[in-house]
Amino acid sequence: MHSKYIKSLNLNKKKYGGICQRSSISDRTKISRKCLKEMRLHRIKQVMIIFFSTLFLGSLIYIVFFSSVFRIKNIKINKTISYNLISDKEIESSLQNFINQSHNNLIFFKCADWRRKMSDDSRLESLNIKKKWPNSVEINVQETQPLAILEILGDSQHYYLNKRGGVIKAPLVVAPSQAKNSLSPIFYDKSQTNVKSKLYANFLKKLLAFVQNGILPQNGVYIQKVNFNNIGDIFDAQIVTKEGWQIFINSETNLEKQLVNLLQILEEEIEDRSNLEYIDLRFGAKMFYKLKGNNIGT
Repeated sequence: MHSKYIKSLNLNKKKYGGICQRSSISDRTKISRKCLKEMRLHRIKQVMIIFFSTLFLGSLIYIVFFSSVFRIKNIKINKTISYNLISDKEIESSLQNFINQSHNNLIFFKCADWRRKMSDDSRLESLNIKKKWPNSVEINVQETQPLAILEILGDSQHYYLNKRGGVIKAPLVVAPSQAKNSLSPIFYDKSQTNVKSKLYANFLKKLLAFVQNGILPQNGVYIQKVNFNNIGDIFDAQIVTKEGWQIFINSETNLEKQLVNLLQILEEEIEDRSNLEYIDLRFGAKMFYKLKGNNIGT
């Protein structure tokens, strides 16, 4: 009886061992299938991510580079100050040419570059440009104020001068006869200098400040016209007053100092301006004047 029990126990042990082995194989199979399933899902996710990333990137490239979404279609021009020196059409044409060089794309359009290009235009006091997404541009323009008329020897065209001494080539905003009164004095250029040179502009800026200084009419000096010429880099100006006497100045001596010298000699030396022929301020501290019928005084 005891031996039968032992055999039975041994048999059960063998059966138990067999069951354990079969269970282990089944578990490993399940784990393998689960791993394969997870790997398939991971691969599918990777493929989906690559697909949608490529689709997104391709769509983005198309929208930015090839579609008309960011193509500039609207240009709005606002003139806050206008003297009819430059037309909206001219501004728009200049901008359109620049836009075409930027492949007509608002993203790649560089406002600062175009504004820098336009800053050389003496007709403009200021110009600001803003991007209006997705396809518009807004420009705010202030035209420069013409302060005097410039006539160049051998050129029938009338020009203006702005406060920076810049030469403005534009149609007269008023009739020539009215312009001579409203934009007095008239400057007559007898020099051979390029009007776009910095030397020319710097001299005209200072000369304009000299003749339009408010202290002159306060002292009874009214300017009628200004003739100027040059020898090399040195400019001479002959300023004719409404009383007929003249003032000679040049670019070698500080014009502000020459203005002070003018007022000094008028106050201390000239009693009757009706007899005055000219005052010469071109020699620094040495000032000369001439009365009609008299010798030169210093």
